[in-house]
Amino acid sequence: MEIERKKLRIIYTNVDGFTNKIKEFAVFLKTISKLPHIIVLTEINAKNYKYPLAESELKIEGYNLFTTNLSDNIHRGILLYVDVNLKATEIEKQKEGFEEYIAVNITGKVNNIIVSGIYRSPNSSQTNNKKLNEYITWVTNTLAGDKIFVGDFNFPQINWEDWSSVSGKENADNKFVKCLKDNFLIQNVEKATRAREGQKSNILDLIITSDDFVEEIEFLSPIGNSDHAILSFSCNWNYTTLNDNTVKWNYSKGDFDSFRQLMKNWEIKQIMKNITDVEEGWGELKSIMNEGMEKYIPKSDSNNWRKKATWKHPISNVMKKNIKKNIDCGLDI
Repeated sequence: MEIERKKLRIIYTNVDGFTNKIKEFAVFLKTISKLPHIIVLTEINAKNYKYPLAESELKIEGYNLFTTNLSDNIHRGILLYVDVNLKATEIEKQKEGFEEYIAVNITGKVNNIIVSGIYRSPNSSQTNNKKLNEYITWVTNTLAGDKIFVGDFNFPQINWEDWSSVSGKENADNKFVKCLKDNFLIQNVEKATRAREGQKSNILDLIITSDDFVEEIEFLSPIGNSDHAILSFSCNWNYTTLNDNTVKWNYSKGDFDSFRQLMKNWEIKQIMKNITDVEEGWGELKSIMNEGMEKYIPKSDSNNWRKKATWKHPISNVMKKNIKKNIDCGLDI
């Protein structure tokens, strides 16, 4: 069954390392009155991390997860969550294109909408800056549907009141502004999104759209010790949702023999490693458990597998009499 809706809720923030903020973000989601349909998080990887993040520990029930550059020593990584009741497909990344982005195409009632999660490093090269502008131009002019580019663009020199920059004409700031103007795009954020004590507040996180459909932008407190605000906003956009399509683990069909063998092999390796640090041991255990879940426990996109089997044909009167006779005689049937 499909339900028609007209508001698409989106939450975005730069978490500045997600490893020690996963629980805090889960608590945050429980405090908001209406869950978002889309969540975009940038700078997932910590600058210095001991244990890489696994996709399985980042999943949120009720959402499909799309990732890029996860546990990458060079890049910071992006997560994009989409409500399972929305029809979303990931757009294939351009080869040798802009370094850090992820994009999905979501089916709407009238138009599709392309949502791109962007992270541009403040140390981005001139070549990468050019590729960012090329990517925005390509999406705007090639892909059908409405467009949203949301993320941390790291252009503190741009004054968004008049779309100007104190930098030179050939600087990345002015070239980015020109790209948006040439593609007739709208930049919706007008207040500072990053604030740190002793430093000037800046608009680093942007919501760029192909049309004027964004409303109700809220600036919420950062997650943990991140210094970027959470941006919560709605879009006027017609779409349909599907009921009862939550992806769940189907434990009844799990290959637990293989799972046990995986754990047995892991245990032998740990004995050989002679791990004595508790934190390191727990990190290793969590990683192998997540790997086993992904490999040996299938998933179901509905609750149909939970339903008990039912008779395909009505029971005949003769069979009913025989069943009653056996019960009266105290026989097991």
